Amino acid sequence: MKLRYMSLNFVVNFLIGISWGYIIVVILTSFPYIFEYSIYTSLLSIIISILPSLISILFLEYFLMSKEKIIELKKQTTLLQQLVDKTNK
Repeated sequence: MKLRYMSLNFVVNFLIGISWGYIIVVILTSFPYIFEYSIYTSLLSIIISILPSLISILFLEYFLMSKEKIIELKKQTTLLQQLVDKTNK
């Protein structure tokens, strides 16, 4: 999503990238070490360790979508106001 605020857009996308990177690192490093005990233990520990990162990704994507929605609603409001002004004349 493109926002008008480039620094905010950069920070949010950077945090999303860090979260995905964390998920990949956790999966690649913890699975081989914990797999020695049990596959269920390994999968459970991976799910528990990546859950905060997945929640943060959902929150950041929701934040981006809500900002984009606000921008689009402002554009639509100005267009509708122009149409109302034209019809009232």
